[in-house]
Amino acid sequence: MDFLRTEELPVETGQVFTPEIKAEIGHTRKYMLETLAMLAAPIIMAWYFYGGRAPRLMVISVLTAVLCEFIGGHLIKSLPTIRDFSAVITGLLIALCLPASVPVWVVVLASAFAILAAKLPFGNARSALFSPAAAGLAFVTICFSDYVFAYPAPRSAFTARPHSPRACRFPKCFCKALQWAATRRIIWIF
Repeated sequence: MDFLRTEELPVETGQVFTPEIKAEIGHTRKYMLETLAMLAAPIIMAWYFYGGRAPRLMVISVLTAVLCEFIGGHLIKSLPTIRDFSAVITGLLIALCLPASVPVWVVVLASAFAILAAKLPFGNARSALFSPAAAGLAFVTICFSDYVFAYPAPRSAFTARPHSPRACRFPKCFCKALQWAATRRIIWIF
């Protein structure tokens, strides 16, 4: 009977993984790694347009989400789900959706709420009723809308930077055309 075969977790947890649960965690992990690969472009763009503060917020958000999942999982004695990277994705999504000027405590609060109130009570990433990241964002949007809707102006190749000798790295006519198109929201890719 293959469905009765189990593998023990480390002795301190005393919990058991069935082959079905292991396969489900493997599928979730693969999905989360693919999602992480797709988030590479927005992560790079956030770093480029908003400087070093955006990656710092991402790291803080991810660490908060992983720590809350680890502590919360031990408190409710559930199967460990840190290896499926769902907390990492939740933390990244929260940090990418919030403005780069938001205080750090808002990011920490959104990540903690997403994991502790929206994910862990419903089991895991595979059985959540809704996206934990969306729940965390909704929570801070309702409670701290002043911070959530205060987006800073992005720096770009089209604006002057204090350390650059020229306002634009491209020919002047090209920069003017891009500025015109960007103000009319014609170019969505850049």
